[in-house]
Amino acid sequence: MRMHRRILGGAAVVVLVAGVPAVADAASYGGFTAQNWPIAIEVSRDRREVMRAGMGFQLTCTSGIRVDLDRYSDLVLHRNGRFRSTYANLRSDLPDGSYFIYGGSLAGRLNKARTGISGTVSLNYTRHDAAGAVTDTCDSGRVRFRAR
Repeated sequence: MRMHRRILGGAAVVVLVAGVPAVADAASYGGFTAQNWPIAIEVSRDRREVMRAGMGFQLTCTSGIRVDLDRYSDLVLHRNGRFRSTYANLRSDLPDGSYFIYGGSLAGRLNKARTGISGTVSLNYTRHDAAGAVTDTCDSGRVRFRAR
């Protein structure tokens, strides 16, 4: 099972790093993306699952620069150490009738020594007004990361 949950706003970066308790049966890896935003990944002790991963992003938007977070959980970790998840067309409605359409991806590999993970992440979204017209478009591009 794959679960995906969105977190909006730059202030949530603190929650990503400090507010998520460690899982007892997990190996934790932490580091930074090429954009200097934090990434945290928890892998099950049996090395079969990425239990959860969270990362910060800087996105280039038509309205300017924004900061956002993305989160993944319950990803299969293959025997070769690789994992991947992609999503698209995830809709998030706002009270005023406007909405966001999100897409993103996470791909990585646990090294043979099991001491680090490297890979890429991306996030993009469009904001629509209540009538459905696009009011903003944002994209992080493909961002490399390394976690130890």
